[in-house]
Amino acid sequence: MARVDEIARVTWDLAIFDEASVLAKSYTGENKTAAALKSATASAFKLLLTPTPITMSIMDIYGLIHFIDEVALPDSDEFYKRYFRKPESYPELSGWVSRYAFRTLKNQVTDYVSFTERIPYVMGYELTAEERALYALVKQYLDLPIKAAYPKMDAYELNLIFYHTLSSSPQALCKMLESPLSRLEAGSERELLLNIAENASKTRINGKCKALTSTLKKCFTRFKQLKLPQKALIFTDNRTTQKYLRGLLSEYGALVYSGANSRDYSVPERFRSDKATPILITTDDAVRGLDIEFCPLVINYDLLYNAIEMEQRISRCHRQGQKSDVLVINLLGKDNLSDVRILELINKRVLQFDGIFGMSDAIVGHFDLDIDEVLGKLRPAQEVQTAFAENLAAHEADNKRLVEQSENVLFTTFTKSVADKVTVTPQYIADQSAAINADLWVLVKLFFEQFNTKHGEIFAIDDEAQTVTALCEKDELPVLFYYWQGRGNRPYKSLKSFGMAKDFRPHHGRITLTSVLARGVLGEAACAGAGAVTVNADIGSCRVGLYDVNIANASGGVCYNTLVGQTESGAVLSEDECQRILNLPIMEFTENGDRKEYWLRSATGYHKRLDALASLLPVDALKQRFIESRGESQAGEIERIKLKCERDKTVLERALTAIKAECAAAEKQMDEATDRASIISAKKRLADLRRELRNKEETLFFDRMRLEAQAEEEIGRLRGNATLAVELRNQFIIEVKGMSI
Repeated sequence: MARVDEIARVTWDLAIFDEASVLAKSYTGENKTAAALKSATASAFKLLLTPTPITMSIMDIYGLIHFIDEVALPDSDEFYKRYFRKPESYPELSGWVSRYAFRTLKNQVTDYVSFTERIPYVMGYELTAEERALYALVKQYLDLPIKAAYPKMDAYELNLIFYHTLSSSPQALCKMLESPLSRLEAGSERELLLNIAENASKTRINGKCKALTSTLKKCFTRFKQLKLPQKALIFTDNRTTQKYLRGLLSEYGALVYSGANSRDYSVPERFRSDKATPILITTDDAVRGLDIEFCPLVINYDLLYNAIEMEQRISRCHRQGQKSDVLVINLLGKDNLSDVRILELINKRVLQFDGIFGMSDAIVGHFDLDIDEVLGKLRPAQEVQTAFAENLAAHEADNKRLVEQSENVLFTTFTKSVADKVTVTPQYIADQSAAINADLWVLVKLFFEQFNTKHGEIFAIDDEAQTVTALCEKDELPVLFYYWQGRGNRPYKSLKSFGMAKDFRPHHGRITLTSVLARGVLGEAACAGAGAVTVNADIGSCRVGLYDVNIANASGGVCYNTLVGQTESGAVLSEDECQRILNLPIMEFTENGDRKEYWLRSATGYHKRLDALASLLPVDALKQRFIESRGESQAGEIERIKLKCERDKTVLERALTAIKAECAAAEKQMDEATDRASIISAKKRLADLRRELRNKEETLFFDRMRLEAQAEEEIGRLRGNATLAVELRNQFIIEVKGMSI
């Protein structure tokens, strides 16, 4: 929570949350950290990144959207009633969600991204004779009408827990029984549980592990034939089973990664690099976020009730960069209640998720084939690469069009004048970034040179390596400047070293345009507000000014950096004409007036000193541009206001419904009363409730009108052009003269 307080001290423009599924319970108050993060970033735009927007129920979607905007959807009760377990309503819900969520499926990008085939397979296994005896004992215990070891647990839930643990391994069941046995006193129930635990501990080989070992041998033999990596990722959700499997698969040198030391990545790295370790036995938490795209085999030794987490398991391997088809083997005990129920729930959850977001691939499948037939579907790695190359060639024209469209969309985030001139390409972006960094280095170098002039030779500047190194000891490092941090100015103490390189270390010393150092350098940059330049061109004299045109309404604003100019004859120069003039080679320049730091120019109000050029700014055109750019977001905001109004009216009506229910209960109580005192009391209670109901009904109409009027007023403020606030700020004015050589 201390780190949340640190976050709250900053005024964020945009907050990005990775693995955002953990925020889904923020609206309930159950997850205090999620609620605190929501509060800490209340004023920021939010971007949530998650591969699992639904983990346990459809209410997870509600929670994530509520984290972004509390009034985007109906209240939680209404949302639950409308969508929970109602597939017929999923298209409507998908329409709502699509306004706030964007999801790209693998099958949408296969024309230009190399995704291999996924081959899911459900492998059933038979119980051994020992297991059948153990299952019989478990059933005998679960059939007991009263179980002192689990006094408050629902019978169905207890059945699922026992059978799910037993499905994992008899050893896991034995471990699970330690706790109830410690609680029970001597008696028949304890004797039965002891008998179960004893039989479980003696069951060293079971049907599931036999299916696993025989399947691994067949898979690795087939992988060798196809020249595929002989690697297998085995998932279990029980650590006792993990230890059991490690012993069972010792001949393979199997590795175990449980997540107990999840920050130690040496185990998955060894699995990646060491050909002598073909098997990694892991849990879901341990490998969350890891890329294991070199492994062609995923074995779900233990199935999960959560289908989306099953998908995440598979996606550790079936992802971009995988060069082989991925075989997914799900081990299923046909005689195990938990396994059968999980299979049913996976199908239901996939239907739900697909109806709202869409799913690219199956999790389970090929029930009707044997393992040899399934292995026959795998392709050699070379055939996979050839197929992708052929696919690229077949869709080359479409892919080029898509790239052009994407580049155009990207470019529209820049100014129109730039978009009209240049086609955005990765090389263009790299070139522009290099140009910006080159200019930034000039300013940084100048800043430290001036600092040395004022304070002595404190910093060594290496122009070739583009680094700055302090020559003093760490405890003598100076304060370079003060910078604004949301609620006040904060001193910025120099680091020992700074550098421009992408791989510069320490990383926090890297100089980028958004770094604190760059912000400070730009803020401390001093110049006059006016000047004169002579350019190497045959042009008439003119004046060019740069202005900030800030336009805002109640929902936000935009700053347009705008150039405007005028010739000696009075002709107005457009933005493009001013750009061309300022790009001409400069022969000489002078600054006129006092040189002031940028932050000081802002603090003293210098920017607000406008001259005649400011009257030539295309303010009306910029206002129209602002209105058009906000049109779509304004429509969304208007809909949001209307939805909030409907929610508030629903709350009022719900209060009325509650009083009506109380009246009905009071009437029933009065009818059932037999003695005079009870009748009188019930009549009085009913009379009070009816009076309260009348008052509520009388005020409800006016309260609804008040809410509707408030909503219309807010919408009117959004739509009204008169509410636009415009502020002009002067940056500089330059007198330009031409001279040809």
